[in-house]
Amino acid sequence: MAPRHAPAFNAPAIALALAALPLALAACQPPSLACQSDDDCYLGESCVLETCVPPYSDADAGSDADDSPEVGEPNPDAPKPVALSTSSTYSCALLSDATVWCWGDPRALGLAPERDAEAPLPWKIEGLENVAEVLASYESLCARLHDGSVQCLGKSLDHGLGDGTLEDSALPVDVIAEGATRLPAKLAHACAVVGEDETLHCWGDNTHGQTGSQDDPTLMPARVEGVGGVTHIAAGDYHTCVLTRDGEVRCFGDNDALQLGVDGAAGGAQPLAHPYFSSEITVLELVAGATHTCVLLSNDELRCWGDNAFGQLGQPEDDIATSATPLLLEPPVALSSLASGSELTCGISAEGKVFCFGPGNGAEPHEFAEVEGLENVTQVAPALDHSCALTEDHTVYCWGRNDFGQLGDGSTDNAELPGTPVVATWAG
Repeated sequence: MAPRHAPAFNAPAIALALAALPLALAACQPPSLACQSDDDCYLGESCVLETCVPPYSDADAGSDADDSPEVGEPNPDAPKPVALSTSSTYSCALLSDATVWCWGDPRALGLAPERDAEAPLPWKIEGLENVAEVLASYESLCARLHDGSVQCLGKSLDHGLGDGTLEDSALPVDVIAEGATRLPAKLAHACAVVGEDETLHCWGDNTHGQTGSQDDPTLMPARVEGVGGVTHIAAGDYHTCVLTRDGEVRCFGDNDALQLGVDGAAGGAQPLAHPYFSSEITVLELVAGATHTCVLLSNDELRCWGDNAFGQLGQPEDDIATSATPLLLEPPVALSSLASGSELTCGISAEGKVFCFGPGNGAEPHEFAEVEGLENVTQVAPALDHSCALTEDHTVYCWGRNDFGQLGDGSTDNAELPGTPVVATWAG
């Protein structure tokens, strides 16, 4: 089995108040409105990671020179981060002007090595515009645009970027033409929810059936048969799980660590219904790490199943190795959102505090630990060896490994805890 590189990706609810957009905010409900697609939002808003976000327009900034900030003062009309996604060696932010900026190792995205000197500071991803959702994978980056199309760039890893070829591309290539409403990705496979019937389409590495197709690799998006009405996707290294509108959790791909939630199943491309879940148990969040899966339920319960080799089920490693049954975890406070990286899972409390469990959490792996120094957090994005968080004032903090500048603070020094924020080169 190839080495695991599991970026975060899943979809926590985000409160995204855009203080620089008073006209847009006055015309609509506060942007904490939950959504599944743009259709659930007020006119002009977009659904970004399950949250309605007001539009950003150059016109909103105004053109009166008398209103320009003094030299050296922050520009209140500059674009602001509204969502994050992290991978093993780089991190990215979606900005309010619908552009994408990343920091860390540019070679992970197939960009020229001469950009290495700039790597510690964020740079704009050229060719990506009008972006509604962005998700970083191991060495590729995919974006869902406001028109429902999907584009990807980076290294194909012999599995393709989804455009039908095995070519690397430093510029975005077209993957889905229209109708995409959701876009989680992991390692070397990716999926999208498409169309009014909310069907699932996946592409990329399919060595364990994780794209739901019989083709390996799956070079172009292929519909996963028997799965519709998808509201959430959670993609691990080699498995994929979805939540459907009828309350089912269905998983397919590798089941070596029981990450599909079905004991005794060999795994593969056929989606299997998790026997624990039904319409009587309301799932609010569904996330996946490398080899484990977690849910946040409407009764505030947090349950996880799959691999526990690193305490990622919140249980002592010596007590349990794997579990197909969702095990109950007891965080110190109720969590309002959830995100998972490789083996690390983090949640945000109603007060905007971040709590994590798994390796690298600052405590015993199976224990919850608060990430000190973070307040008013709206999104957390754990990756393999580093994590990032977005706060209410649109500041990004990252901590952990930093050998490629993936913390975005202008250095390559590791940081145990959040300290220096990501340098906002997009505001210059």
